[in-house]
Amino acid sequence: MTPKERIWFAAYFGEARYSATKAARVAGYAHPDVQGPRKSKKFAKEIEERMNERIMSAEEVQVRLTEQAEADISDFIQAGGAINWQAVAEKGWLIKSIKHTLGKNSEITLHDSQRALDMMGKAHGIFKDRHVHEGSLVVEGLEEMLEKAYGDSNSDTDEDNDSSRQDS
Repeated sequence: MTPKERIWFAAYFGEARYSATKAARVAGYAHPDVQGPRKSKKFAKEIEERMNERIMSAEEVQVRLTEQAEADISDFIQAGGAINWQAVAEKGWLIKSIKHTLGKNSEITLHDSQRALDMMGKAHGIFKDRHVHEGSLVVEGLEEMLEKAYGDSNSDTDEDNDSSRQDS
């Protein structure tokens, strides 16, 4: 990889946020619209490897959801109501938002534990989505299809009527 390609690669995963064209602009390529996509093709294997390193496994997702379901707000609040910044640094992924104004009230919101439980339940097959469909279904030509499949249901009666007419 050339120095310029290293810059492109770092930008692709950094400030360009997976945009090959933006990464090419950051790296200083003359024609980023053309050269960016070419670089992404050239380094497709390296990009895939890097993505696989960064993407959470199914087990990691389940661990995170479990932690969110079990999170306790008191882990992030010190005696007297101050924010426990050490806990925030260690387990910040459990926090949805923090509103903090120095010398005033602070607010911490954790991710929804019920939502995490719901997602874990679905992952384990505990909950099944059921759909109820109401209404009617009209199939045009159904009588003709049934006649072809099973014969004319009125044919016996018609034959009996025809023979009785002939006898008279």
